[in-house]
Amino acid sequence: MCPVGQVLEQDYKPSKLRNYLRHELDVYLRGRGSERRKEPPMAYVQAEGYVWYQKGSLVMYALKDYIGEERLNRALRSWLEAVRFQPPPYTNSMEFLAALRKETPEEYQYLIKDMFENIILFDNKAVEATYAKRADGKFDVKLKLATSKLRADGLGKESAIAINDPIDVAVFAGEESSEKTLYLAKHKFSKGETELNVVVDEEPTRAGVDPFIKLIDRKPDDNIVAVAKR
Repeated sequence: MCPVGQVLEQDYKPSKLRNYLRHELDVYLRGRGSERRKEPPMAYVQAEGYVWYQKGSLVMYALKDYIGEERLNRALRSWLEAVRFQPPPYTNSMEFLAALRKETPEEYQYLIKDMFENIILFDNKAVEATYAKRADGKFDVKLKLATSKLRADGLGKESAIAINDPIDVAVFAGEESSEKTLYLAKHKFSKGETELNVVVDEEPTRAGVDPFIKLIDRKPDDNIVAVAKR
């Protein structure tokens, strides 16, 4: 059992994967925006296709990214082997989450609750990015990034909550359709605005936070900005 995103990242350029995840995010956000009853968390979804399909795709890909493909596949395999040919009462989402928790490192246990048992949204933004060439030919990149985290109820009411999450930061070079990833690493964000400095080997063109849209971001268009020379 493998999320679509895992297949795409093996066979296509990063821009194709980003386009796919962006499409899934857009469909999910439209779905929750037009919900007439109540949006359930993933663990309690019933007939809400935008939750189990689109959000499910995003969540499973993000979980793989955080805990690793081997751990995720091991969790899925152990759960499937335990419940195959199972007579009634059949397996349920709580048993599935138990299998995921068993393979998830302690530092990422909060993800199971965030992704499956709550409705968590992010508002990540690349505020500014500049670069300067160094004497050794490399490039210093200075980033100003803003992050916030919210919890929503089923009716769409959102409340800001504390953020203490590792989130991807990236620097790219070249044209967007064929750009090269110069830097990609997770940094822990614990306040609204953060300044970071990274060093890359080539002249950068774009940079940002959560560039591949692995998190449920309400406004993903501002995650990446052009890098200006300083």
